[in-house]
Amino acid sequence: MKGPRREEVAVPAGVSADYYIRLEQGRETNPSPQVVDVLGRALRPSADARAPVPPHRHQSPHEGRQRTRPRA
Repeated sequence: MKGPRREEVAVPAGVSADYYIRLEQGRETNPSPQVVDVLGRALRPSADARAPVPPHRHQSPHEGRQRTRPRA
C-alpha cells in the first residue's frame, strides 16, 4: 500500500522532514502530545484509528513457562 510522502506529512504538520523521519525510525522517542496530534491529523486516519491504545505489556521471558523441579 502506498501512502503519502514524508514531506507531505511533515510540512502540513509544521515539523521538518528530518524530524518526522527520526520519529518514524524510532530515533526520536519523546515527541510532544501536540506533535503527535498534528501528525495524526496530517496522516488523516479514521477516528477509530486515533482512539487511545492501551500501553503494550511486555511479557517477561519466564512468563508462560511451566516450572519444573530440578532432577535429583
